Amino acid sequence: MSSSTSSNSSSPQAIIQPPVANIHHFLSIKLNASNYLIWHSQFIALLRGYDLFSYVDGTAQPPPTQLDDGSPNPSYILWHKQDQLLLSWLLSSLTESVHAHVLGLECSHAVWKYLSSAFSSQSQARIMQLRLSLHSLKKGADSMSSYLLKAKSISDELSLASKPISDDDMVLYILGGLSSEYASLVPPSPPELLLSVLLISMVSCSMKRFEFNRLLLQTSPLPQLLWLSQIVHLIT
Repeated sequence: MSSSTSSNSSSPQAIIQPPVANIHHFLSIKLNASNYLIWHSQFIALLRGYDLFSYVDGTAQPPPTQLDDGSPNPSYILWHKQDQLLLSWLLSSLTESVHAHVLGLECSHAVWKYLSSAFSSQSQARIMQLRLSLHSLKKGADSMSSYLLKAKSISDELSLASKPISDDDMVLYILGGLSSEYASLVPPSPPELLLSVLLISMVSCSMKRFEFNRLLLQTSPLPQLLWLSQIVHLIT
């Protein structure tokens, strides 16, 4: 039997169509030549939130276009409408320069596959660049707050790329970027506490000592990355 006909068609499902205004809010970042990792992370979250990722990765195969009697298959009609809606989301999240490369592609899976292929090597290069940036991280003449924010920004982008840096490694990178005048900041603490203690030591030598003491006296220890977020907030 031809693949275009079948008596085994599933019941049509309702089309998932959030308000356009909400979609533009979720897709605030348009894909350009240099921000694929960030764009990809926002789009993945949207698709998974609406349980639609199977459309773009190709696992949600289209139903037969016709029933056995030759009439249009309602399941295919709804599948196609949903796919075209997803296609419009994708296209609306591209800059003009990127959009030009997917002209003529007629389904969401084709566009997603092209973008993944086109930007995969760039993404790997960006991950390598970020890792090298951590290895060469230097405070130099930057303020302590700028230095910590720079380290956190690199760590955050690697996390978005599913390549997170452990707290212990972040300690080594941060310490490695300091000059000898900060040698006394290395505390005799267990490795699992080192990042939070290190960050407090680094900032307490400059400002807002009272607020840091308040954080130190809290009875419930904060996760180490939350320490980093709070401390950076305090010194900016």
